Amino acid sequence: MKKRELLIYLNFIYLQNSLILDFCENLDMENFFDLDRKIFNKLSKKNYDKIFSPKNLESFKYYKEKIIKGSYKVSTIYDKDYPENLKNIYDKPALLFYKGEIEEDDKYAIAFIGARKCTDYGKWATKKIVEGFKDTNIRTVSGLAYGIDAISHKVSLDNGIKTIGVLGCGIDKIILKEINFFMIKWKMKDLLYQNFP
Repeated sequence: MKKRELLIYLNFIYLQNSLILDFCENLDMENFFDLDRKIFNKLSKKNYDKIFSPKNLESFKYYKEKIIKGSYKVSTIYDKDYPENLKNIYDKPALLFYKGEIEEDDKYAIAFIGARKCTDYGKWATKKIVEGFKDTNIRTVSGLAYGIDAISHKVSLDNGIKTIGVLGCGIDKIILKEINFFMIKWKMKDLLYQNFP
């Protein structure tokens, strides 16, 4: 299994992101399954069994096909298109599932994080800040929730500014009603980043 595929597998079995990153930094990921099993002695039995489970390895074959045929793409920390701004953060996601395109100028993104029940001042300030990005290559990033998130996305789209929606749930299992609403209303299907699951 190649290291990129291995990251997808480790995510598939719900291994903690911090553990996946630890493996990436300290183990030969190209030959992961050929390593001496003693290297994994510090792992909990639960994690060890998940990783080396023949059932999980077999199920992954079907999952991998689903990903290949899916309407989304995958970017791992090994890929050239992995977002530049994420490379140096603590506990960066080992991989992202996304729709749309990852572009070089995405590194000029500014995140908007705020209350769902925001004040009038918060609404006004968000609108004014985002409008200031018009005719620049700055993008906005937020979580597709009501309040500050929704305002930043809507004002971006109204002004021709690229916006990126980040979800804490799977692309195939969107759990918040407002996310479905925003994606349909604002046609954000091509602007969606995703960390799976």
